Amino acid sequence: MCTPANVGLGIGDEFCSVLENVIWAAFIRGPRPLKVVNELMSFSHRFFLYGPFSLFVALAAAVMIYWWHAADALSQRLDAENGREIASGVHMQFASKRIAGFPFRLDAVFSDFTITVDSTRGPIVWHANAFASHRLTYDSDKVVMEAAGPQEISWTDEDGKARNFRFTPGALRASAIIDDGKLARFDLDIISLSADKFAAGRAQFHIRRDPAFDALDLVADLQAVRFAGDAAAGFPDGLSRARIEGRLAPAGPFAKVLAGQADWRQALDGWRAGGGGFRVDEAAVFWGKCEATSSGALTLDDAHRFAGSLSFSLADCDALEKEAASVSEHPRAHRAVLTVLADLARREPADKNGTLPLTVVFKDGLLFVGPGKAAGENVGFEPVGFLHALY
Repeated sequence: MCTPANVGLGIGDEFCSVLENVIWAAFIRGPRPLKVVNELMSFSHRFFLYGPFSLFVALAAAVMIYWWHAADALSQRLDAENGREIASGVHMQFASKRIAGFPFRLDAVFSDFTITVDSTRGPIVWHANAFASHRLTYDSDKVVMEAAGPQEISWTDEDGKARNFRFTPGALRASAIIDDGKLARFDLDIISLSADKFAAGRAQFHIRRDPAFDALDLVADLQAVRFAGDAAAGFPDGLSRARIEGRLAPAGPFAKVLAGQADWRQALDGWRAGGGGFRVDEAAVFWGKCEATSSGALTLDDAHRFAGSLSFSLADCDALEKEAASVSEHPRAHRAVLTVLADLARREPADKNGTLPLTVVFKDGLLFVGPGKAAGENVGFEPVGFLHALY
């Protein structure tokens, strides 16, 4: 029975009533009055009604507290890194930022975002008016990035002249996957890239650590490429597609770069000194009705220029001579290439598949094109351009 003393102890009438019913059932073990049963059911119903709701409120509060804690930590880290080195030889700078994405994402939205990479001839700088990164609060190893508005990449060439490439993407998205503190995969996808003398319907770049070999897998792909001005000479209809796919091995020298702990030039020096190479599994260019496919192997020489050879097969390139004649008389690398290809197509027999075999050789700072059958002796090869040091 509920007494005033019970109430004075802070025990409510309803709880006292339920307690009496429990004692009745446990010790008296007699038939329960209908009132007792009704009171027990009423208490049970309220428990299952308010219990899950209370649990939900507790979980929501925990998620909110965790997000604000993670967002504050990210904001402080970005402020500390602004204008400073975020990886070996890589600096980040931005004018302003804000953190969003509550409750399950951490979105960092920047304005006037700049990445600067140290290089031998001066910094390589990428600038975007707007940039954002996104990741889940419970999975920090996967990051999605996007940029909008005009973009600019600037660098210094071998002659010390400042160069830049300005473009505006319809959409620019990238993603990165981190595994064991190292970059395991990076993907870049640009839709509708537009520049002064160049445009592409789509541009993609992919790199990942090969799961089965000590190598880095690379893919670069351009689709619906159009040229303007002098660059359009010889390719009035542009390129329907250009793609290269291969493997950079060994990957060991790049381990510290992928972890942000070493300069990319040091990694390339170690890779080259260790006999590293880039195996081209497939490279293809399509323009008009012409198809050029190739494979081979490349490396870097002591002057950091490309060295090696690629074996090509040309198909349906009957208009090469006409395309070469349409190029301006001013010296241009693609004019020389088209001219040599047109000459080879006239005097070299096609193989059994009806394609023209030829070889492109990278040697001593020069680019040569010649018949495929003479690759070993470089007989009949013509220089078509110069090779510049990569760094």
